Order: sequence, then structure tokens, then C-alpha cells
Amino acid sequence: MRQVKNGLVPVLAALLLSGLFTPLLYAQVASAPPAAPGYPANKADDKWEFTIIPYAWLAGLSGDIAVKNRTVHTSVSFNDIWKNLDFGGEVQVEARKDRWGIFLQANYLKLTPTASLSRPAQTDILQGGPAVRQADVRLDTQLWITEFGAFYRLGEVRYTSDKRGSATFDMLAGGRYWYLQNHVFLNLPQRGVGFSDTSYGDVIDPMIGFRMQAYLARNFFFTLRGDAAGFGVSSNSSHISWNGVGGLGYEISPHASLLAGYRYLYINYSPSGGAGVRLTMQGPVIGLALKF
Repeated sequence: MRQVKNGLVPVLAALLLSGLFTPLLYAQVASAPPAAPGYPANKADDKWEFTIIPYAWLAGLSGDIAVKNRTVHTSVSFNDIWKNLDFGGEVQVEARKDRWGIFLQANYLKLTPTASLSRPAQTDILQGGPAVRQADVRLDTQLWITEFGAFYRLGEVRYTSDKRGSATFDMLAGGRYWYLQNHVFLNLPQRGVGFSDTSYGDVIDPMIGFRMQAYLARNFFFTLRGDAAGFGVSSNSSHISWNGVGGLGYEISPHASLLAGYRYLYINYSPSGGAGVRLTMQGPVIGLALKF
């Protein structure tokens, strides 16, 4: 029985990780803030500014997974997830003019976790047939996540005469849409039997959040962001999801910045049928912000 659990948990955990990979919505790290009272207006604020941020979240996960009122605790490192990753792409596009801005963020993941499960010869995996000692399981998971919304610059605090001595504060509002498709393959080699099944689902959450950016010294800055989503507004949304990101940045040039930080995400999603997920995902974040 221990062998079966050890085989199933990585498959199930990798599946649920893929479905819960909420996107990053990182702060606009390179845009010039609007002029504060007493300072001349910045001409750049009258034009649209665009930022593209490709990034990677090197996260592990831990938490509880319930299926048909049975709960399993899981803990999976990023290294274990990496071994099952076929392809992944994450990027955010953001546009701002003066105090207002919009964002669109897309994630794609393809995972193929596999497991070989075994039981004692006297125990049958499928009742009514000869004993089955081995079962091979493969799961193909494809995930699209799209996050969209708008932000408004609440204000700015300046402590020098240029933007490298300022802190800006933004309010965020929007939505997060998840689409997950799974194709499961099960092979029982000793019986010559195999079958497959496909399932899919989607979740859409309203979201509200806050972020800030402040310069520390020449070319160095830090960003903080927090948001809450879901709120159980419908049967197709999570009960609650908390997200927090903090990081440091370095301006390579007026049009490019390096980013490094840490992200923490908690989600509680409980659809009907005795299923549920309460997971914490956390890990370092690295990225590159390009401004045009």
C-alpha cells in the first residue's frame, strides 16, 4: 500500500500544481511615475508606455488534496515538478498612460507526470480478475491561465528631485481565468488492458490587489504586491486565494531591468462532490522587464 501511495501522490500533486499555477502580475518596474505636486509634468506620462515581462516562478507546493471526501497531504519540491515539465511559457504585457493602465498575463504549461504502481500478488487492482502486480499511469496536463485587468496610480512620494528617489502606489482590479485539461492513460501490462480518459475544467475569479515600487539607491529598487481573489462569488470560483510577491530590481538601462524575488500563494478551492484543494505554493521568481 505504501508503494501505491508513493506512486500516486507525485502524479496527483503535479496535476494540481499545474491547475493552480496562478500568474505573476508583477509590478511595472520601469515606468516613470507621474509628476507630483510641485514638480514639472513628465512628457512621457502623456504617451502610452508598454512593458513586457517574461519570467519564471521556481515554486514547490504543499497542502491537502481531497477527492471523494478522502484527503491526502502532499509536498512536492520544484525539482520534482521540473522533471515532469515538457514546456512552459509565462509573460506579462502591461500598458500605462498617466495614472491609468491595463495588463494581460498569459501562462501555458504542459506536464507529463508518470508513475508505476505495484501491489502484492494476492491483491487485485480490478476486482473479479486475476491478481495484478503492476499498473503504469501517465498523465498529460495542459494548462492555460489568463489574468487581465486595470490599475490606477493612487499616488507618489518623492524624496529626491528625480524618479530614483520616489515610491509609487497602485490599486489593481481584474480577473483570473484558469483552464485545465488532463488526459490520463492507465496500462495493466499483466492483463494486457489499457484505457484512457480526458477531463477538463475552468475557474474564473475576481481579483483586487495593491502594489508599490520604491527606489533604494542608484539603479536599485524593490517592489511589493499583494492581492486576494475568488471570494466564493459563484460555483465556478475559488473560496479564497491569497497572493504576495516581493522582490528587488536592477535597471540595466532605461529600457530593461532585471528582477529577482519571492512569491507566496495560498488557494482554497472546494467544488462539489467531496473534492477540494488547500495548497500553498512558494518559491523564488526571476524575470526581465523590457519597456518601450
